[in-house]
Amino acid sequence: MPNAITTALSGALAAQTRMAGSASNVANMRSTGALPGKDGIIPAGAPQPNQAVRTVQHSVAGPDGQGMGTRAYTRPANPAVVAELSPDSPFANEDGMIAAPNVDPAGERVEQIAAGAAYKAALSVIKTQDEMERELGRLA
Repeated sequence: MPNAITTALSGALAAQTRMAGSASNVANMRSTGALPGKDGIIPAGAPQPNQAVRTVQHSVAGPDGQGMGTRAYTRPANPAVVAELSPDSPFANEDGMIAAPNVDPAGERVEQIAAGAAYKAALSVIKTQDEMERELGRLA
């Protein structure tokens, strides 16, 4: 059976993964590129837009179904890019459209706040478990 520190560490690592994915999306949300043509291919020499990601988090269960923490990983957003009007861009298509990462700044800010709160909660569990073990050691 995992102790509280192991479970809380998995939560802290998951929160870190969530924060990193969201921070990358925000930092690269203006990294635009050429839209793929009707054949799905980006023209040769044209820049590729940043591919936005989404974080997936799920619980980890032991062999008897007991909770053993959580795990998070990133996946490409679907769709990863959206069309955006920018007729002055050197790589705009004939309609003046370019590809921009599929990033919602407000949604990313909410994700960052939630990830920060989850990280703080995990650290609080670690601190409390450490204090309890110290007190137990002192009493023994």
